[in-house]
Amino acid sequence: MRLENKRRLYVRVSWNEIHRQMREMAGWVHDLMLDGRKIDIVVGVSRGGLPFAAVLARELNLRENIETIGVSSYRGERHVGGARIIKPLHPDIVAKIENGGENMIVLDDLVDTGSTFRELRKVWPNALYVTIYSKPEGEDTVDMRFLQAPQNSWVIFPWDAKDGDPQAVDPISGPEN
Repeated sequence: MRLENKRRLYVRVSWNEIHRQMREMAGWVHDLMLDGRKIDIVVGVSRGGLPFAAVLARELNLRENIETIGVSSYRGERHVGGARIIKPLHPDIVAKIENGGENMIVLDDLVDTGSTFRELRKVWPNALYVTIYSKPEGEDTVDMRFLQAPQNSWVIFPWDAKDGDPQAVDPISGPEN
């Protein structure tokens, strides 16, 4: 008989910790580029992938073709169904995408079930899909990740916390609905 922990495990990460992890992953991507992988489009999945996209673009000295895409599947800690694109890429960026996205990297902070990356892979199957943390249910959608988190965990990123305090806090505008 297999026992499962049904309780939510909260994992808190600091700005310093997450920045170090993002920079290290940027080094891995840089190594891929040195080995011949062309990456000239950086796409951050809004919202959690935005800090990661900024750090990666800085570390790789990319100043053009940095874009965001909005994908929705969560409301707070509650998964609400299949992922859907709510903010597409700008047409100027889309025009620069080569061979199913082989020249782009798509970044997110965490992959839980993989629904976001699955949806995006339908459009750009050859892009490089990178996340800081992944969970087992979404692992098959990720090309590169820093750490795997337990499926029953909830990672609290610094941008979800109050003034460096690792406790989660609602946005100023109120709880998400």
